[in-house]
Amino acid sequence: MAVGLLAGLIMLPSFVLFASPGRGGAEVPAAGRLLSNAIANAFSQGSSIRTETTIEVSSASEFDWPTSGSITSFFGLYHPTGIDIALDGNADSPIRAARAGAVSFAGGDPCCEYGRYVIIDHGDGFTTLYGHLSKLSVQTGQQVAQGEVLGLGGSTGKSKGKHLHFEVLKDRAYVDPLRYLPTVQPQDRFATWPNACPTTPMPVEAGATTTLRFIDDSLTKYEVDAVAIEPAGGAKDPLAVEAASTGALTVVLTSEAPSSALGRGFDYNLSVHLTDGTNQLAIACRLSLKTNRTGRNTPDVADDHPADPVLIPAAPAKSPTVTPTAWVKSTSTPTKTPTAKPPTVTPTKTPKPSTSTPEPAPPTPTPTPKPPTPAATP
Repeated sequence: MAVGLLAGLIMLPSFVLFASPGRGGAEVPAAGRLLSNAIANAFSQGSSIRTETTIEVSSASEFDWPTSGSITSFFGLYHPTGIDIALDGNADSPIRAARAGAVSFAGGDPCCEYGRYVIIDHGDGFTTLYGHLSKLSVQTGQQVAQGEVLGLGGSTGKSKGKHLHFEVLKDRAYVDPLRYLPTVQPQDRFATWPNACPTTPMPVEAGATTTLRFIDDSLTKYEVDAVAIEPAGGAKDPLAVEAASTGALTVVLTSEAPSSALGRGFDYNLSVHLTDGTNQLAIACRLSLKTNRTGRNTPDVADDHPADPVLIPAAPAKSPTVTPTAWVKSTSTPTKTPTAKPPTVTPTKTPKPSTSTPEPAPPTPTPTPKPPTPAATP
């Protein structure tokens, strides 16, 4: 079966190929051999196909989960700024930096909005925000590493229970954090595990770097001569996954983050050609990449922040107590200025006009002239 799989790979064009060290550590030109040609040449030179190889796999995601817990509010219409992650109410909940960067803000008011919160600037257009903390462990201006503790989760500010409000912004625009977080929670950036290739598909995270190291004792004298990766099964619009060799028996895979968190999965075929200067080996592996899926939000879902918070540039610092210059969330509430109450004026009572129409006076009769008295008859 492995032979059939590899034969199929030979007939397919290479998806991505990077220059890799050649024999004796020499660099293969960037316009070097496609893997299909490399394996074809290997066959002509009497190379063999390795049907199963043990590989040590490690993965480091660009973003890690800041804490563990179920998602109570997803990114969407009724929660347009980030996600809410429930926290254990009976234990301390360390909140960790999802990625390395500089703390651009650490503070807030325990009474309002996000309560105590932290903003990290990652230096490439990305910022992350961690809200409702009960305690802060970092200060503004501090450099933090990925996974470093920022404080403890809580329920300060406008909150209906202990949870973490987590935001990811790209170029000051809100994006779904599940596009960048690993599918496994929590994520140990330094975990390694063995994988039998090609018997078991190797899981690959989106937006992550996956390192494959061949650890079979029989391969100690070999080095990677060529490597290629291509979508399997005619996948449509697969995520770009690149493969390169950085060591004698090491292959590094890098994958991009998805444009949306739709829970899609993609399979890839990875082909590796090794040589010890005389003998040739061809190895075929399977990769499986999955992405997170965002759940639906409805109006009846608990929402601590129904209105979009406004990002404003803070005023330049004039003293150590002034909010540092950074893009921070406005937590101020407009103060109402009392308006003087006008004096009460009692209106003058005006006689109500009569609504009846007066009848016209009868005309004065014109006196009728008295006829003349006739003269007496003699």
